[in-house]
Amino acid sequence: MKKCKFCAEEIQDEAKRGNMKIKILCLFLICCFICGCESSLNSAEAYKNRGNAYLDKGKYNKAISDYTKAIKLDPNYTYAYYDRGLAYFKKGDYVQAILDYTKAVELDPNWNISYEGRGRAYSEKGDYDKAVVDFNKAIELNPKSFNAYNELGNVYRKKNELEQAVSEVTRAIEIDPNYVIAYKNRGLVYEQENNYDAAISDYTKTIEINPKDADAYALRANAYYLNKEPEKALNDFCKAKSLGFKCPPDVNKLLDAYFPLRHPLNNKLYIVTEKEKEQIYHLFMGDINENADNNYLNEPIESTIAFYQHAGNKYGVAWTYTIRGDIYAHRNDFDQAVSEYTKAIKIDSNFTFAYANRGKAYYYKSNYDQAVFDLTNAIKTVKFGRSLDGKFEPEGLQVITLGIDYQARGIVYYSAGEYKQAISDLTEAIKFGPGYAYCYYFRGRSYEHLGNHDQAVSDYNKAAELEREHNNRINEISNN
Repeated sequence: MKKCKFCAEEIQDEAKRGNMKIKILCLFLICCFICGCESSLNSAEAYKNRGNAYLDKGKYNKAISDYTKAIKLDPNYTYAYYDRGLAYFKKGDYVQAILDYTKAVELDPNWNISYEGRGRAYSEKGDYDKAVVDFNKAIELNPKSFNAYNELGNVYRKKNELEQAVSEVTRAIEIDPNYVIAYKNRGLVYEQENNYDAAISDYTKTIEINPKDADAYALRANAYYLNKEPEKALNDFCKAKSLGFKCPPDVNKLLDAYFPLRHPLNNKLYIVTEKEKEQIYHLFMGDINENADNNYLNEPIESTIAFYQHAGNKYGVAWTYTIRGDIYAHRNDFDQAVSEYTKAIKIDSNFTFAYANRGKAYYYKSNYDQAVFDLTNAIKTVKFGRSLDGKFEPEGLQVITLGIDYQARGIVYYSAGEYKQAISDLTEAIKFGPGYAYCYYFRGRSYEHLGNHDQAVSDYNKAAELEREHNNRINEISNN
């Protein structure tokens, strides 16, 4: 046999450590397989073992190639068929996996592991009834197989036979009280039953067994959220992330639900109850019911603030204070509204919307100087407007915001009797939003106060025209 320097050195090192002879021999064989020593390529077991090494590294195609060579050398090699089936399973080729597991079953009908493997493949393929048969056979062959009970419970969960699912997974836990996978799976069943307290209990047990289980924290976070305990959900989610929890895209979408408010830019809804949905919808549509439930000012607002504070997202905190200010403003509680907007501005001195809305609140308090001051800051800072993730707003929203702010400041100037400044601002607003009927109306009023009656009449006519168009559109929508 051709010697391999690497293998020889490894064996010598192991011998110096006093390891058992069998361990030295196994190491020698594995090293030979990887290094390609000549005699290793003539053994079915050698190919299988090298295939296992490839499988552990996630190199499934190379593993399958080696298992196939092992099978050619020994067509009755049960373990090679099973391992090749496992490689196909991990590749997502469940049909080929089933074929290999079936061959392993034929070669050794009393080996429960082959039935478990084929049962998993059937389950992933959606053949739940066949999966149930295989897992029950595995249990018949080995009544202590906690894995088979757990997998059987998973199948029943997929079939929505939840009571049976709980029973099977519980049996797995009875056999092995430290089997964390079973606690997670039973927790998922409980969630499906809307029994969130029980789910939380199972995820907590998982964490007790393994405090560094990132998935368990993520699962418990979701259960806390569904149980309407957002702060606990946030803490667990942050813990999961700190332990390296990585979310695939579909899970990230699910975790978006941790935001208990509608995102102000993309109108995405992060809310649970229908009542909250309705309130948030009206909030962003600008028609909040001034008699809305007082509890809404505290929940979910306070939990939302806590969420963003924990996440270190000052823009989210500022948004939330602004939203609460809007609620107070719609109830004509302008003192409290000003207080909330001020909190937002202290957090982000360039927060356009807080300045704009505080300016409007001051207007309703007849504090025109402060209203002009805030609306001027809103116009100056609109280019710094950000979304909840800290990114700059899209250009289109800047245009709309500028138009609204100029219109608001123009109306404040008109109310303060500063008609020339009002005309200037309202003219600027019309550039951004030529469909603003109020701009034409108040500009017309300003022209009238300055004695320019022709221009006033022209603006009144334009305002009336825009109002008719608006009413016609409303009627069309209503009739449809």
